[in-house]
Amino acid sequence: MSDTKTIREEKIEEIKEAEGWECQGQYAAKDPKEFENQYIARMLADYIGEDNNYVVDRAVISCSHMSREKVEIVWTEDKISLILRDGNKVGDCVEVPNISKEDPLFDSYYLPNDEEIGILHAVHALEQSDVGLPFATVIDCTCQRDVDEGKTQDSASILSLGNCSILRGSDIQEIEKRKDKAVKYGTCYCLMKPVQEWINPFCMESVMGDYRGINIPKPDIFNMSPSKIPQPKPQCKVISHHKTMEWSTNQGQKEGLTMLSTLLCARGGIISIEFSGQSISRKYTEMIMDEINVKEEILRLLEEENGLQLVTEYLEKVKEENPGYTEFLELLAMREGGGDYSSRRQTEKEGQIILSQFLGRYQVGDMTLKQIGFKDTEGHWTELAESLDVKSEDDFLINETAQEVAILFALRWDYQFILSNGDDKYIGSTIAGVEITESGMIASGHLIGCNDLHKAFNGEIAWSDAKDGLGTSALEYMKEMGGLNLREILVGIE
Repeated sequence: MSDTKTIREEKIEEIKEAEGWECQGQYAAKDPKEFENQYIARMLADYIGEDNNYVVDRAVISCSHMSREKVEIVWTEDKISLILRDGNKVGDCVEVPNISKEDPLFDSYYLPNDEEIGILHAVHALEQSDVGLPFATVIDCTCQRDVDEGKTQDSASILSLGNCSILRGSDIQEIEKRKDKAVKYGTCYCLMKPVQEWINPFCMESVMGDYRGINIPKPDIFNMSPSKIPQPKPQCKVISHHKTMEWSTNQGQKEGLTMLSTLLCARGGIISIEFSGQSISRKYTEMIMDEINVKEEILRLLEEENGLQLVTEYLEKVKEENPGYTEFLELLAMREGGGDYSSRRQTEKEGQIILSQFLGRYQVGDMTLKQIGFKDTEGHWTELAESLDVKSEDDFLINETAQEVAILFALRWDYQFILSNGDDKYIGSTIAGVEITESGMIASGHLIGCNDLHKAFNGEIAWSDAKDGLGTSALEYMKEMGGLNLREILVGIE
């Protein structure tokens, strides 16, 4: 089991590497270890003194007993066992009265892919923030279970940390009482017992394990109530070592959390900060939290009972959070159907009206509908289209949600084609005075055809010949719709 000192030492190494600290020069003392300790103390004092290294809302956290393996509840000789499929760790057996082994409650639990798992919410901070998010403090440690069950009037900071790798017979009743939550969020939701506050490094000596000769015994946290677990307090008198800053909260001034802060769970786990949410960690937090595969999310929502409504609401959220994508769609719609969802081009030939196969606000054609899975190879509407209430062309023309899903899937298909041809290597270059950008390339590929765009890039056709049926050139589309951020709708495409 990892202990607090080991976790903090690992964090020190991460900070040293990320901050570019290098131990240079001759040893200033006879004992190299003493010099290293002095060096680390100076480094960490600077680190903890920088406000951009503090933890903010939605930081990523983990627990030393956190597992992403499934948990099974099984019967063994008229008793129930908890089994975690992680290195064959098996929990105790326990008799559960008045419950039959045929009871459907006893199924396998799976850790879900829920974005809230392993996320810390700063719920107490007032006016101080960074990257637009409030700072977290030592009192941000209330679990969602206690809030849901009315054990506290506080707001929840921690939903769950997955499935706990410590499994005891007594846990079965706790999990079974909250089966729906366990299935949704993992067993940690049911079992976690965090202490009252996070533990901050009291000084550099505490981080390095130098307690000035004072022997502080390791607390028996397995047999203590959370409020009784002691916090180590080395007898350091050097004021400059005590650098942890305080933030204003609804409970007064409280110390902020840093990457070296830890939170003990009475079950034996040590909760620590993985990514702070800003500074060098910000990019990792964005990778973990923000990069959602929108196509997979839409397909998942469509499986729900009210899937169409959920998808409609989700698409509105995607547009709201991605103004570049919204602007792109507006420009594309004006180029295609003039912004009218019911639009369908028609021509007259020999006195007869011929309806175009291109439909709706974005003039989605039959070939595109097949490429994105709305129609099969024979032209019949698929189960995907029917899940969006589309069984005919007329259905498609009156269904705004279906058209928005179709164009999103189509743009992803276009980008996949561009990547497959290797044309993304031209991003950043300039052709005839037009800068090649990701959004401009997708627009051109969609409007003139990705194949013709590829031919123009590799010289098979002249750029003057790279144009759509109305004579608009690929470069014109690139210029008009270039430089817009479409990153969020492209996640998952390789």
